[in-house]
Order: sequence, then structure tokens, then C-alpha cells
Amino acid sequence: ISSQDGRHGLLGKLAWLKPAERVAMEDLLDAARREVRKFFSDLASVHGLEPPAASGRAGGGQEEPQSRRLALDHGLKGVPALRPLESALAGLADSCADPEEFSEVKSALTRLAKLRLDIDAGLKKGEASVARWVESAKGRVGLHAAPLELAPLLEHALFSKDIPVIMTSATLSTGRGLTEFKSRIGASG
Repeated sequence: ISSQDGRHGLLGKLAWLKPAERVAMEDLLDAARREVRKFFSDLASVHGLEPPAASGRAGGGQEEPQSRRLALDHGLKGVPALRPLESALAGLADSCADPEEFSEVKSALTRLAKLRLDIDAGLKKGEASVARWVESAKGRVGLHAAPLELAPLLEHALFSKDIPVIMTSATLSTGRGLTEFKSRIGASG
């Protein structure tokens, strides 16, 4: 959205943005950056992992990733400062007259909303069908989630569509045909 010095990024391209609006957006952005850094630092600390690099950039830190299962009692609340930034970006999108600027603002808004939703989903408790873990490596901390059972997801998102699917692998068959493989991935027929 904007570099930390305010000279680059989306906000720098929006020449029509009034100075007071630019300052307000930069303040929201700074608050969100601080809160995101604190969130990932706290996430690492709760799980006994190396905190993220102070610069927010990759580099430094241990080479080999360290992983921990997400603690059920982590006490983290996500990153609430992302919501006001999302609202402000939505207002900017509504004010864009240029279609290219509108597209860039909407793209930034979509990425920001995805970040917030991914963090919230990663912290969600009680869903036994999803593995959640925290990983720290090279000065970065990540929150990860992955479904344990892919078959229902693939059946719904891929195999139920009326489109051909081609899958290749040297190890699809175990000598007993493809029945086991097809059941594991949600393919029928």
C-alpha cells in the first residue's frame, strides 16, 4: 500500500488524494504494521520460537525452520487494526475515477482482507479437521493451517464440476488399481 517512508506504493500513485486523507491512511497503515509485527512476535513468544526480525524482512535468524503445534490457549486475538485500514481502502476505491487506480486499490483491499481472514482462520479453535502450526525461520514467523482430509474439498471444488481432470504421477497405483487413491482424493467413478 505504501513504503514506510511514504514515497512508494499505491498511496504514492493516487495524486488526487488530499494531504489530510493521505496522512490519515498512513496513520492507519502504521498502526496496522505495528499491530501485525506485535502479533507475530507474540505468536512466536507464546510458542517458544525465535521472534521475527525487527526489520520485518527475511534474513538472519535460524536457518532450519522451527515448528510448533498452535497452542489451544494461545490468547491471541488476531490483528484488529486491519479492519479500519480495510474500511479506509474501501472508501478510497469508491473515490477512484481512474479504472486502473480502482483496480489497484481493490486488489490491495482484497489482499488485506485475505490476510485478516487467514490470520483469523489460523487462530480458530476447535476444528479437528484442520492442522494448525507456527513456524519460525530466517527471521520470519508464519501461522499455517492445512486440512487433514482433502477428499471432501477436492470433491466439491474439482471433481463435482463438469470438467475433465488429468492427474499424473509415477506412484498413483499400488498394484491394486486406483481405487484407494481415488477414495483418498474424493474422486468417484
